[in-house]
Amino acid sequence: MSKIETRFEAQATNLKPKFVTLSSGIRVCYVEAGPPDAPALLLTHGFLGSLQDWRYNTTALAELSQSEANFQPRRVIALDWVGFGLTDKPATTYSLDYFAHFLKDFADRLGLQQFDLGGHSMGGKHNLAFAILYPQYVRKLVLSATDGFIQDPKWITQTTNWYFRPLAYLSTVALAQPSVIRASLKPVFFDPKFLPDDEQINEAALALHLPAYRASLRALNRDYARLSMRQTGLINRVSEIKVPVQVFWGLQDHVLEVSNAEVAKQYLPHAEFHLFDNCGHCPHIERSEEFNRLVLEFLEK
Repeated sequence: MSKIETRFEAQATNLKPKFVTLSSGIRVCYVEAGPPDAPALLLTHGFLGSLQDWRYNTTALAELSQSEANFQPRRVIALDWVGFGLTDKPATTYSLDYFAHFLKDFADRLGLQQFDLGGHSMGGKHNLAFAILYPQYVRKLVLSATDGFIQDPKWITQTTNWYFRPLAYLSTVALAQPSVIRASLKPVFFDPKFLPDDEQINEAALALHLPAYRASLRALNRDYARLSMRQTGLINRVSEIKVPVQVFWGLQDHVLEVSNAEVAKQYLPHAEFHLFDNCGHCPHIERSEEFNRLVLEFLEK
């Protein structure tokens, strides 16, 4: 592990990162909290994120589930997607199928036969694909501001929005500058107190200087059509998802406007929706206490 990776790991979470190697040879970083034999809740992060994005939830969900009699204890696991964080970043073709198969391999490696699955933004989209392609694994699905329901395919392919196609507008070198990272994160949160401090931004910039990370971002940009629910046709299979679904959105989300929640309702008419006021693109961070309790209540139903 490089010095940059070691520093990145040290500030990533209050839980000690664990590593496991999949049958594909990919080494995956993850953290977990709660009893190892309890029902599992698996959490996946969004684009340019890591398991650190669940720092207000992983331990808190596990502790809350064990502290109140009306909740069943939960084993909560957050992982770094392949291509992100401290998980390996292979030079390969990235697609929704690829990410779904990666998640299946991870679940198999940990011996998870069925589990609850939560995801933020890109992670929610990948989780939708997983629930369609490997439905036997998913008990319930939690989506936090997922980009799986973006309406306009032209917007997806031609946008220069930093969040979805950063390399259509910025080179990996520019993206790794602290000033660029700081500016790009401002639209993410309603409350600026949740913005990373200078030290965290500098650490993120260091991580983005890793050659493997740059290569994976270039691959993700190149393969974006394979990562679209609409362009792959998976959007037409969302009706195959029969498990209970819970959806969160911030009313002040400037990355994925809340109008996308209305589109999600068309595809998931029986889902449970929660719209938070004074909240941006990360309900699980800005409204973590409400989010955590609502998730556990949903899982108990």
